Amino acid sequence: MAAGIATGTAAVMASVWQPWQGHAANPRVGDIIAFRGPSAFRTVDDPRMLVRRRGGFACVLDLNAMAASHGSLVIEGLEHQRTSAVHVHWAGTRTSADAGDCGRTADLLLDRTDLDRLRMAARR
Repeated sequence: MAAGIATGTAAVMASVWQPWQGHAANPRVGDIIAFRGPSAFRTVDDPRMLVRRRGGFACVLDLNAMAASHGSLVIEGLEHQRTSAVHVHWAGTRTSADAGDCGRTADLLLDRTDLDRLRMAARR
């Protein structure tokens, strides 16, 4: 039984981290970007990104606020046809310290460049 639990745990960890070892040009549904906190993050030149909610309204992803909140993004869908949009779900305390905050949870549309930037920020 313990071996089964250890194997299951290893499989879950592989699904979280292994897909992000490469470039974000090949994201997969289920991939997770986890923000571990300020100690693992260094400020970038422009830490704020304006993104769209699935309903069309904009909100702000502030990389510093996201790192401090220990939140995560899960890829829920990919558009291959007309755009390279990526559907993600945010869960965490906040995405921004101001009125642009997306909230504790949000379904967002990102482009692959934004996704790569978020991935790199979370890995620092």
